Amino acid sequence: MEQHYLICGIKDVGFFSARELHETKRSFVVLEESLQAIEELRQDISGKEPHERETIILAKLKEVFKGWGMDHVLPFPFKNETGSRTTHYLVFISKHPLGYTIMKDIMGGCSSCHRQGVPSFEYNPAASRQPQLHLFKLEPLEELKEMLVDDFAGMSLTTRDIYEKHHIDKLYVMKNYRAALLDLENERRITTNRAERKSKRGTFPPDMVVTFPRKTK
Repeated sequence: MEQHYLICGIKDVGFFSARELHETKRSFVVLEESLQAIEELRQDISGKEPHERETIILAKLKEVFKGWGMDHVLPFPFKNETGSRTTHYLVFISKHPLGYTIMKDIMGGCSSCHRQGVPSFEYNPAASRQPQLHLFKLEPLEELKEMLVDDFAGMSLTTRDIYEKHHIDKLYVMKNYRAALLDLENERRITTNRAERKSKRGTFPPDMVVTFPRKTK
């Protein structure tokens, strides 16, 4: 499984692939493309606020890597001691959804804070002293529930299929999907084959079949 890590600092960007270090021709192509992308980034972020620069840089990185066939990109920022600015990012890049999923669980577990069990996907030493920023319109699990009902309306899928189809580029991990689906089942907004498979209440196995109602006009 070929995977890559990108270390992004304030002034430097370094990209390392063990295989490509041994393929000189390919390495020069990667270097040339990287330098071109960096020059475009410098122009795009000129005059922008710090948070705007971060957003632009991450979007550009994802665009470049997806152009190389690396469709799964997972950034993890590191804040300074006061939490006032980002010092650098660790960015995981992979062609394979399984590698992305495994790393997402690891990074989620290393996050400095969790809201309703949803990880922040950042390391912030000052997280315990700072109010959590509202990255969601609703509480994160409530927002996930609404997304699921809307995105899978009229469909029947297993828990595993729901997660694999939905979690890419989102902050949610599998346990968040289980919690959201349990809430929806308790609220009678979805139906499951729990009775047929004799699953215990309060659990949501990966092969549980979930049926979402059709959207009403």
